[in-house]
Amino acid sequence: MSATARRRYIEQLIREGETFDEVFLLSEKELKTTKAGKLFVRGTLQDQSGQCRMIIWEATEKFYEALPRGGFVRAKGRVEIYQNRPQLIVEFCAPVDESQVDLAEFLPATSEDVEALEAELREHLSLIADGQLKALADAFLADEELMARFRRSPAAKTLHHAYLGGLLEHTVSVMRLAKGVLPLYPVLNGDLLRLGVFLHDIGKTQELSCDREFAYTDAGQLVGHLVQGTLMLDEKVRRLRDGGTPVADVLVQQLIHLVIAHHGEFAYGSPKLPMTAEAVALHYLDNIDAKLHAFARAVENHPADEEAWTSRQFMFDNRMLYRGTQEERQRRAEAPEDAADAAERSPRKGGID
Repeated sequence: MSATARRRYIEQLIREGETFDEVFLLSEKELKTTKAGKLFVRGTLQDQSGQCRMIIWEATEKFYEALPRGGFVRAKGRVEIYQNRPQLIVEFCAPVDESQVDLAEFLPATSEDVEALEAELREHLSLIADGQLKALADAFLADEELMARFRRSPAAKTLHHAYLGGLLEHTVSVMRLAKGVLPLYPVLNGDLLRLGVFLHDIGKTQELSCDREFAYTDAGQLVGHLVQGTLMLDEKVRRLRDGGTPVADVLVQQLIHLVIAHHGEFAYGSPKLPMTAEAVALHYLDNIDAKLHAFARAVENHPADEEAWTSRQFMFDNRMLYRGTQEERQRRAEAPEDAADAAERSPRKGGID
């Protein structure tokens, strides 16, 4: 079967008992043992609409080894609802040669206009008045290889903005939030906050790979994007100083603090808790965008339209989320968009080539 033929996507496989026969990307696999001692495969199948857990019962080690993790498989089976979520029970599975598939079918991408998003990001950063911070922002923006990765990278492997262009979309969204709060709180240094928003997840350009799947690189596993971001910042500072452009230690230290403290809690990987006004703001603005984006996708992707509650969501401490009644959701969908809000948004004209 050609992956370019008209197909059903994972987001459409939501009803108990539905059957499927499609090509998917096998993004994860593991060999497990039942209580009865029988082998089975648990994994994740992916296409451009999302991911879904899959189960292959009565497997063998030889069969498991033949499945190409990070490669493509043709899978046939049925949908089963487990713990209020669809999972795919695979009854036939075989590798598919990569030359037979269209890669665009298997990696989700932002629906935003990427060029417009980048232009908006640069516009926000152009407001930085401090000469040293402006030079540092320009050094990152002038790095064409880095910015190419920044435009393409997801913001996360699974939890929020997990699609091509997600990092850029998330960063611009947080920048918009920062623009809204800066006039309200004079305690905030706008230059530091704007640059901190830009750099807070810059390390994800090295933490995550997105060629055929979203996965952690070796550096991502061993180092992580908080540390990688500080290393990238240090490199740019050294290059500026070597070229004769001074960058004060106190500014560098505050920027590093913005990067390493933005997760806000030791339990979430931050080695320091927010201790500057800008770090406090960045932590909460980042969290607002990540959480509300994840909330919206959980509401939109819930398989049963008649249900007012989602299944339990890992990002929300396994709480169910209120979607509203069908009538409430219909009213929201039909409500006219505020013209002023619409004017602030970049146009939605497609994704990444």
